This record gives sequence, structure tokens and C-alpha cells, in this order.
Amino acid sequence: GISDVEGDSRRGIRTVAIEKGSKRASELAFAFMASAVALSLISARYFVAWYVYLPMILVVDYFMLERTWSLIKDPTAKKSLKVKNDVLKLMFLALIVFLISGALAYVG
Repeated sequence: GISDVEGDSRRGIRTVAIEKGSKRASELAFAFMASAVALSLISARYFVAWYVYLPMILVVDYFMLERTWSLIKDPTAKKSLKVKNDVLKLMFLALIVFLISGALAYVG
């Protein structure tokens, strides 16, 4: 990936960052993140407590998109690692939102 272009290249690992460049890899990462956000919004219709899920997931989704977009503006190895760590934390928050919203279906 973007964070280890030198190491991947040395090992002969073909990544988007190596084959197409870090800028293109960051654009692809944003496209995948936008798809994940769209799916998280579509899934709101399946929650009994959608009114709890939707506001919370919107906040998480906003920051996921913002962090990934920031990588397009600065597709460096250092920035890539920072964004990856931030997105992993946000994914954990999204999981908590999902679990809370799902659990509310059994409380009522």
C-alpha cells in the first residue's frame, strides 16, 4: 500500500500504489470508503431503532470520508499510516453503533 511502497517494491509485491502511484491508490481508497458509507446508510432501514443508528453512524461516516479524503490531498507514507490508524478507530466506533442499535431491538 501507500505506507510501504519501498518495502513492497523491494519484495516484488504489486500494489496499486506501486503500479499506478500513491495518488491513484488514495483515490481508490476513497471510492471504497464511499461505498462502505453508502452501505452503512442503506442498512439503516433494517434497524428497528434506526432513529438511534442513523445520527450516530452519520457522524462516524463523515469522519471516515474526511480522513480518507485527506489522503488524496497528501498521499504520503506518513499520512497513509495516520489515516489507516484513524479509520481503524472509526471502524471500531461504527461497530459499537451497530451493536447498540441492534441491541435496542431486543430491549423494547
